[in-house]
This record gives sequence, structure tokens and C-alpha cells, in this order.
Amino acid sequence: MQNKEWKMLIGGEWVDSSSGETFEDISPVNGEVLWQIPKGTREDAKSAIKAAVKAKQIFTKMTSIERAKFLYKAADRIEAQIDELAEILTKEMGKPIVQAKIEVQITADIFRAFAEESRRISGEVLPSENRGVWSFVVRVPRGVVAAISPWNYPYLLTANKLAAAVVTGNTVVLKPSSDTPVTGLKLGEILLEVGLPKGVINVVTGPGSTVGDELTINPGINVVAATGETVTGKIIAEKAGKSFKKVLLELGGKSPFIVLEDADIDRAVSAALWGKFANAGQICIAVDRILLDEEIAEEFINKFIQKVSNLNIGDPMQPQNHIGPLVNKTQLDRVQELVQDAIDQGANLRLGGKRLTKNVPQGGFFYEPTVLTNVTQEMKLMQDEIFGPVAPIAVFSDVEEIIKVANSVRYGLASAVWTKDINTALKIAEELEFGKVHINDTTFYDEPHGPHGGIKETGMGREGGHYSIEDYMDYKWITINTTKEMYPFG
Repeated sequence: MQNKEWKMLIGGEWVDSSSGETFEDISPVNGEVLWQIPKGTREDAKSAIKAAVKAKQIFTKMTSIERAKFLYKAADRIEAQIDELAEILTKEMGKPIVQAKIEVQITADIFRAFAEESRRISGEVLPSENRGVWSFVVRVPRGVVAAISPWNYPYLLTANKLAAAVVTGNTVVLKPSSDTPVTGLKLGEILLEVGLPKGVINVVTGPGSTVGDELTINPGINVVAATGETVTGKIIAEKAGKSFKKVLLELGGKSPFIVLEDADIDRAVSAALWGKFANAGQICIAVDRILLDEEIAEEFINKFIQKVSNLNIGDPMQPQNHIGPLVNKTQLDRVQELVQDAIDQGANLRLGGKRLTKNVPQGGFFYEPTVLTNVTQEMKLMQDEIFGPVAPIAVFSDVEEIIKVANSVRYGLASAVWTKDINTALKIAEELEFGKVHINDTTFYDEPHGPHGGIKETGMGREGGHYSIEDYMDYKWITINTTKEMYPFG
């Protein structure tokens, strides 16, 4: 796999960058170069868009059932290659191999889930005010989708975009993250292998400043679907909005994990552990703030710290390790900055708090699992997305104050509340300003049919099931006049 020469996919052909340039795909595990990747240009993006525009003339004429067959085949092929795909993911972004295999399996599930939506893409017959007039609405593809995918769940979050676009009859130009370009190229390869017509899926690797920008502003693009940080999302929305493109954005999160005094503490600790430290905390729906009722705070904190101290961190290819490296040095430095800022403002460092260099592969971007208590709202790590293995814990005496704090951030993606009182749980769920509320569960929770997304600066639109179908299709109103009546002007 290390010796494979990677190329971009444009119009059904594997090609080099028009500039001939490449960039290095670097392993976060040991800092070594994995592969040389084509450094796509603005011209490459334009070529891919032209290929997608051409392909849609054929692809939109297929029925949704015909298009679904490609997704079923792709799902089967993904499962057949689960070991290879998981290994690529682990090497590219450091996700522990066991968790990488879970992501690959979910990716196959997503392809099947959207294939199943093919039988539920329906229109509507409207009652007419006029005799002899038939009035009905059909749904049609929007056209060409620019899919801009992230590095933290590059298979799963890309699949949400590709599968939704394909089943609804759209064609796609995919720009994978430059931290995980091969994951996007592999998905393109699989879809081409299962017979998807040439040009339906195109993959252009390269910088967001050129490739991503062209996909955002080019008039040949009808939909921009992106997952990433909020700052980037705002730029995309502003540029795409100038040409009235449909924009779907899944951006930052700052998930509160609320534990009340009557909660099952052992299960809550287990859920917080998984929700915070899976994928080294590099998840938009990670447990990013633990908010505790003071009556159970000491018990929860003691049990949580004990569990965290038992986590294994190291080479992500070793199945016994729970936590791998952060994706790059920039992310490592950012996490350290957030931790130090909290400590400088009075937070108590209970565990971890620094880069890990012993008993891990040398040159890797490993950070110790970290627990901080006595955190306050003024600290950056209570307002900004952490994207690292750092758990800030705050304690409160009043449920209303917990809800107020939970809602006090600019994001509104996922949340969780732990209590045995269903009335309290539903009351809090109603008041939480988040797109997803999980009761007696972790915030790190997703299913192919559920509407993944949020409110406020988390973005716009939803990914998953029929909720996505709406955004990838448009409405067309058709009437048929069966009468022979003349019009008022004769």
C-alpha cells in the first residue's frame, strides 16, 4: 500500500495535477511521509466540474432505484475491504484501528441507508382550484454537488454527502481534507469500480485556498456540502451565497454532558469516557463539557479520573490502545494552548496536561488524556471546540444554572442529560438549544437514518436519511390543463 501512486479522479480517469506538483501525506503516528498526493489546482477543479456537468445529463435520467444499486454494491465492496480501508485511516489520521474499523462499517451502513431512501423519493398531487386541471409536484436533482469533507471521520462524513447526492441523481466533485486525502480517493475508486458512470464522482486533492475556493464560487456547482470548522464554514457560506448555491454546513460543536444527582453514575462515567476520548476527542459531537450536579460531583470525578488513567495511549495500529495521536502538530499545539489557558486562569489539572513522548512512537503527535476541574465560563476551553483528549469538568448547585451554562456557547450540535426522572429529562431536552439531545446516553452518537446537524454557529442543514434528501433535491410544479376553455382575452 505504501508504494501505490495516487492520482486524482476526473471524468472517470486517474490523472496527475495539471501543475505536476504533489504534497506529502504525513503520518501523525511517527511524522513520516506516507504518500505523495497530487496537489490539485484551480484548473483541475474546473475540469472536474465540467466532467460532473456532462455526466449529470445521463445520470439524472436514471431512476432512483437504478442509482441505489450502485450504493448497495459500494457498501458490499467497502465491507470486503474493511481491513485495508481501516489501515489507511489509521495511518493517515491516527485513529485507533478498532475504531477505524467501526467507522468503515458505518460507512457501508450509510451507503445502504441512502440506497433504501430510493424507494421513498416521492412527489405530491395537489388539489386544483380549477376544473380539468391536474396539479402535481415532483422532486428533481439540484445538479452538481461540491463535497468538502473533513479529516476526523473522512469515510463516514464523506459517505453522507456522496450517498445522498448519488441516490438523488446529482453528480459530485469531492475535495477530501489534505490530512486524509487517500480516504477520499479510495471512496472514489470504489464507486468507479462498481460501475458508477464516469464523471458522476470526481475527486480533486489539494489546498482549500484553490481547489476548495473554486468549488465554492464556480457557477457550475449547485450545492456546496461541507463539514469543518466554523470560520471556514462562514467563508464558504458568504462566497457560495453570492451565486445562490444551496449550502449545507456541519461545523463546530461544544457538547454538554449533564449529570444530575439521581443519575446512574457508573454508566454515566462510562458514557463520558467513550464520548470524550474516542478518536482522541477529535469529534464534533464529542463530550466537550462535563456539567455535574454538586451532590454527585465528587463521586463522578473520582471514578472518571480512575477510568481515564487506565486508558492505553500509543501506536493506533495496536488494538489494545484506546487513544492514538492528534492529526497534526497544529492541532497538538492548539490543544496545549487551551489547557494552559485554563490552568493560568485557575483550573485544577487533575490528570495529564502535556504532550506524550515516552512509550509512544517517536515523532508522533500524542497528547496525554487530560482532566481539568474548577473550570469557568471565561476559559477558552469552555467556549471553543477542543478537538483533543481533554475533559473540562464544572460543578453546579442548580439545574437551571446548568441549562444556562450548557446553552451559553455559540454552537448547538449535540448534548446529553443523565437522570432517572423522565419528566426532568424531557424538560431539559426541551430547553437545551442543540440539534441533538441524548437522554442517558453519550453525545457521541450517530445513526444513518437520524438527522445529524445543529443550530446557531454549528451550521445549516442535516445529514442522514430522508432529512438529507430534501437538501439535495429541488421541487418542480407541473400542471396539465385538460379543458378546451378559452382564456379571458379570447
